[in-house]
Amino acid sequence: MVFISERDFAAASETAEQLRLRAQTPKSLEQAMLAQLPGLLCADMAASVNLHMASLGVEAFSRAPSGDMISHERELSDLLRQHPILRQYTTTSHLSPHTVSDFIDIAAWTSTGIYHEVYRPLGTRFQLVIPLDVSARDGYVRLLSLTRARTDFTVRETDLARVLHGQIVALSQSAQRSTSPQAVASALDAQILSRLTNREQAVLALMAQGRSNMSIGSALSLDERTIEAYIRHIFQKLDLEPQPQDHRRVLAVLLHLGSTPAT
Repeated sequence: MVFISERDFAAASETAEQLRLRAQTPKSLEQAMLAQLPGLLCADMAASVNLHMASLGVEAFSRAPSGDMISHERELSDLLRQHPILRQYTTTSHLSPHTVSDFIDIAAWTSTGIYHEVYRPLGTRFQLVIPLDVSARDGYVRLLSLTRARTDFTVRETDLARVLHGQIVALSQSAQRSTSPQAVASALDAQILSRLTNREQAVLALMAQGRSNMSIGSALSLDERTIEAYIRHIFQKLDLEPQPQDHRRVLAVLLHLGSTPAT
């Protein structure tokens, strides 16, 4: 599940509404959204999480040591059953965008265990969830979570998410195919990546898969500080300015697609 800030969502909503009103063709709409909403799309590419709909187990929220994994997953599954939108998704094959307040009063929502365990630490209260895999094939569904701290999502914003749902799903699936291990490997720009060592290329490839520094370190048997140092060196070698962590991962994805953001 991916979290997008209120400011980013407001900008995305404004752009999406402009595109909808212009009634652009699917191709130009896709190009415009790719150009105007890189944060939303790349966030999905970089950090989407598969939620298992049968057991409501989750693959990527776990912070427990491997020995505690089973008990931790059971605890997390219990928490996820408290999520009103996820409960709704387990009862229907038609998955559409919803806000938490579609199903539960916000006061009741903020008293749940999942709110205190997952959302309160993030400083958010309100949530709009957009399913990214509407078929939920193989029992999994990927979700884009838009969150706010102070005000709920309006009816207009929810309607907009539903109007654009098809395009968002299509772009997400296209982005996911583009960043699969096979696609990433074939899309590497040899001239750019020749500046990097094999280990730095491995770090960059894992960044583009959306892994955290801890996950990258675990995969490469390195600590987080070493991974952070690798990331700094990578962006120095590629002549890129230091960026916030999320922006770095967006850049990593774009580099693996053989392009860099327009300046």
